[in-house]
Amino acid sequence: MKIIPFLLLLLLFSGILNAQEKFYNFTQEDNKIDTTFILKKYKLHFVSIDSALFYSVKRNNHFFDDYFQRKKTFTETLNNLNGESDSLFELNEIHKYMSHVKREGNKLKITSITGKEKEFVNKKEDRIKRIYSFRYLQWLDIIPYSKYTFIGLHEDINSYVIMDSGYETRNFILVNKNSGESIIIPAMGNSFQVSPNKEKIFSCSPGMGEIYPNEIELFSVENYKVKKEFEMLFDCDMEFTRSFYGPIDYVWIDDKTIYVRMLHFMINVQPKFDSLKSNRNTESTESYMVLTIE
Repeated sequence: MKIIPFLLLLLLFSGILNAQEKFYNFTQEDNKIDTTFILKKYKLHFVSIDSALFYSVKRNNHFFDDYFQRKKTFTETLNNLNGESDSLFELNEIHKYMSHVKREGNKLKITSITGKEKEFVNKKEDRIKRIYSFRYLQWLDIIPYSKYTFIGLHEDINSYVIMDSGYETRNFILVNKNSGESIIIPAMGNSFQVSPNKEKIFSCSPGMGEIYPNEIELFSVENYKVKKEFEMLFDCDMEFTRSFYGPIDYVWIDDKTIYVRMLHFMINVQPKFDSLKSNRNTESTESYMVLTIE
């Protein structure tokens, strides 16, 4: 019987090691020289590049590009309809998949081919949360909420895409069309992108403070099943040093290579907790990297 606690301890230690393989706190110092990390089964190699090279690459994120272009055309056609165009456009998108996707008031329901049903409910919490806003340099009382919007069917990964929006947060939820299995992809600063060979998904989240993580994430796609492979955390201390260093944009170059645009800034300010008025001096720089994933 004494062997059971030992096995539990061994499993716990193994879980900690496995978790550590998926995380690394990346600081600006790592960007000064060529840097290589080993995360899980992947080797990540970062090399600095010139901004001209980053911007010379043509963006090719057809799923979201097509979506936002359709939405823009739809909104302009309806002349905004006093702010109701967003919900009407979603209903227009849902109509394309009406046998499997339904909107019932504040509920969005998706049914897979196998009959598994997922329900997403728009809601506001009853509680008030107090946070410090570095945009307004003061404490704010907010009411957390979640709003789920149907985006469409991403055929490259055979998944319905739902956008989950909240106060300064945004996630995308993938629901497999066949199985109904779902997975969350954080993508605050940019929509996620599928690799050219459709075997990986990359996303970045330039989060600041407690509201949202500051990270990049990689997902694998095998037989249309999406699995999270790792996440890499970046240095962010908005509370004390008021410094931020993280990814704000990226583009796939080939199946193993991603160009990443990084932002570093520091806020030199003495915040006033009872007023929006405050002297704010922000120093920011950008850097660009090639991320090779092997």
